[in-house]
Amino acid sequence: MNKNDYNYEELIREYGAEYLQESDYYDRCPIPMDEFEQFTNYTPLEAITRAFYGYRWSRFERDEDEAFNPNDEYFTFNGYGNLVSISEYDYEVYMKSEIDETDFIDWCVEQGYLDEE
Repeated sequence: MNKNDYNYEELIREYGAEYLQESDYYDRCPIPMDEFEQFTNYTPLEAITRAFYGYRWSRFERDEDEAFNPNDEYFTFNGYGNLVSISEYDYEVYMKSEIDETDFIDWCVEQGYLDEE
């Protein structure tokens, strides 16, 4: 991405990818669903149980009655270590709700996307 030619959604995604690399995955950062095995060491029974008690995150409301959906593009963990799925459609809104705005702005300045002013 050209540093002079960016949009907010792309910056959120780039920040999320870097944040994931620097943080413990239990910090609720979305992880691509196709990397599930890389980020978990669950036995099949543990994975099923964590999905059963998990839910699907939605931008409209946190409806914990909607089941974890392995067809969504991302997953994360709730405070109990259960699985939460996040769709591509909801990714940006989820990230906005989870990241610290000041840290994100500082990162944008460090990366040269924003001036220090």
